[in-house]
Amino acid sequence: MENKKLSNQLPGGRVGNMLAFCSRDLGFKPHLGRWIRTADKTQPDSHLTAYMERLIKGALAFTRGGQREFIKHVNAGYTPAGVLLSCVDARVFPSKILGAQPGELLILRNAGNFAPEHGEGGSNTVLSTLELGCLHGKVKDVVICGHSDCKAMHLLCSIGSKVTDGQLVEKQMSPLQKWVAGQGIKCWKKWQSKTNAVRFPAFKEEQLILNMRSDLIKNLEPVDIISQINVLQQMSNVYAYPLLAEKLAAKALRVHGFWFSVHAGQMYVYNPQREGFVPITEETLAELVRESAK
Repeated sequence: MENKKLSNQLPGGRVGNMLAFCSRDLGFKPHLGRWIRTADKTQPDSHLTAYMERLIKGALAFTRGGQREFIKHVNAGYTPAGVLLSCVDARVFPSKILGAQPGELLILRNAGNFAPEHGEGGSNTVLSTLELGCLHGKVKDVVICGHSDCKAMHLLCSIGSKVTDGQLVEKQMSPLQKWVAGQGIKCWKKWQSKTNAVRFPAFKEEQLILNMRSDLIKNLEPVDIISQINVLQQMSNVYAYPLLAEKLAAKALRVHGFWFSVHAGQMYVYNPQREGFVPITEETLAELVRESAK
């Protein structure tokens, strides 16, 4: 009687009702003459669950152990000494790589570590962070940090010629393509020029003359050459911000270029005297510190 009652409640007869019941309510479907269980869409992906569990447990471990050290640094006062602009690449962990403590650095990240040219709408987040640190705070150093194997630079390499030739126009671009092309095409063109040195002429007395000798980068992968050129381009853009003009003119603000080799775990610093990026080692440390103070 109950089977008949069930059959009467649902359209399609007993066979149709059984198929519907198995597929909808029990999570099975017919496959090659037998019933197999389908994926349960109501349950979260096990990989995502495991990852989120690790993050939540990490937060608990911090509360149990690292919280005390964190609070000690935070309670010592909040006066950031620098602003650091880096890429969003998950392999680049600026505060850890540089040994910065909580409260020391204002860290701004975007795909490609771009500081858009003055007047572009995309510069609002960069400018607002620079205003917060340099005008309302006591920041005296701005660091632009690029890195090797940058996915944004890989994209720039792949679309650069299409953009300059007009084969790829803005309305055809994805948001990431539009961002990378808009901010990085100058770097791509400088790389394409194949000159003995990449030059960024100073247009203000207080600006460093940013040159890069081609012989120092000739053995790098093209994407890494563009990445290093990109750091200098963003430094040049920061020097041009009217917001910082007074601080720069008074020598109260310095702009630095860093570059991190992801696979070697080596940080480099741009040295204007050598016209290139120099690895931070025991041998170069004193020179780089002295040069960074100018």
